[in-house]
Amino acid sequence: MSVPIDTKQILAFLAVDENALTNYPDPTFPAGAQLVLTGTNNDDVQVWDKNNNLLVDVSDIIRFTHGTNVVIAGKTSDMTGLAAPTVTRTHILTLTYDDLAISQGSGLFFYLQGIATTTVTDTTPDKAGVYSETISTRMSTAMGGGNYQGAPLVVTGGLRLNGGATLKTK
Repeated sequence: MSVPIDTKQILAFLAVDENALTNYPDPTFPAGAQLVLTGTNNDDVQVWDKNNNLLVDVSDIIRFTHGTNVVIAGKTSDMTGLAAPTVTRTHILTLTYDDLAISQGSGLFFYLQGIATTTVTDTTPDKAGVYSETISTRMSTAMGGGNYQGAPLVVTGGLRLNGGATLKTK
């Protein structure tokens, strides 16, 4: 039997889990909730509401890890270190979801691993050092395994991550 798991389903599992941990007051997130990667290396995972307000950090349950080898294509500015204008990184990416230690949690553990391509595009900073950055990661073919409430899983699929921000150089 094949069962699709998408972002909406992951958010439903996360709400139950974070509620069981007493980190979030409800077993459901409001409509429009979204998963967001933050942090210096995009390694913190959070749930934000539709107005971009933090609801809860979920890095205790779901995490992204990057392999050590990276193939980089493109140019960066010697002055700012920013993409000039676009840099592409190809790397191994692993998504891990693990709530097995949570009493009254969803009972889900899985990992999904594959080759990811991340494209970073930066605008030229203005005089104040402000610039825009967009990031897009695609992992079209991935596989992994795990279990759901004790039943074994074989996981296949893909992953798309998109985002952008207005930032300031140091």
